[in-house]
Amino acid sequence: IQDEVRFGTCHNYIEVVIDDLPPQRIQLKAERNIILIADDLPDTKHTLLICKSTEAVIGYIEFVGMSCASIFPIPPRERSIEFIGDSITCGNGNDESQLTCGEGLWYDHNNAYLSFGCVLSRRLNANWQLNAVSGIGMTRSCCGSQITMPQVYDRIDFRPNGDNWKQSTSPDLLVITLGQNDGLQDSTLFCTTYIDFLKTLRQKHPNSAIICCASPMANAELKPVMKNYVFSIAEALNRQGDANVFSFAYQGMYRTGCTFHPTAGEHISIANELEVFVRKTMGW
Repeated sequence: IQDEVRFGTCHNYIEVVIDDLPPQRIQLKAERNIILIADDLPDTKHTLLICKSTEAVIGYIEFVGMSCASIFPIPPRERSIEFIGDSITCGNGNDESQLTCGEGLWYDHNNAYLSFGCVLSRRLNANWQLNAVSGIGMTRSCCGSQITMPQVYDRIDFRPNGDNWKQSTSPDLLVITLGQNDGLQDSTLFCTTYIDFLKTLRQKHPNSAIICCASPMANAELKPVMKNYVFSIAEALNRQGDANVFSFAYQGMYRTGCTFHPTAGEHISIANELEVFVRKTMGW
């Protein structure tokens, strides 16, 4: 099996998974990349998954085509989940398989395939989509960024002047994990902005369930504050008649990886906690 992919101005990573074999982490170093994915496979049907592991700011990836003996229809999945968040949702800092923390560039340690959202989706046999930007917040962002998620959520490249992104279908479930970069701040400002954002999402996705999650990376000071925020936000929407908005807070604190982000193992632990709540809430 041979793949051809094209990318934008920066170097991207992809994860390639064949059947149940371990994922292959591949860096794209040219504008057009022809990659031998597999050879000498048994003469039977196989599944191939290609996952963009780096986030939007690192550039786009265009799948040009694939050379193989034949292609069969993709078995449909009954469920779909959209994850909205920051660097945690991106899988930032969770992969040191090729370069240890501090080596290379920051995105060399970014692996979306190993993020909690993708881990959970595979367990639930659901299609996944990550709409996330490292450093982004609901009302303020870190690291010099001037954008917030409500400003850029509906933009293809997460830039205020970017092209609008129009989804053809709505996910069954939206999982929002924002607030780590907002930090300790005015509760009225944060909660009001969050509620307005949820109402915008509800207009786009009238039947989707929404789970508002406190940050699994929050320290001892921020953790109870974020829990109070998301629980209050969900309760406010419930009182206003939207019973399909829920809140969730993690028991653990996950921040022992690169630049204090969750490790790949901690992403599994995050998925473990969230899975119990999702199965109960969604009846999955």
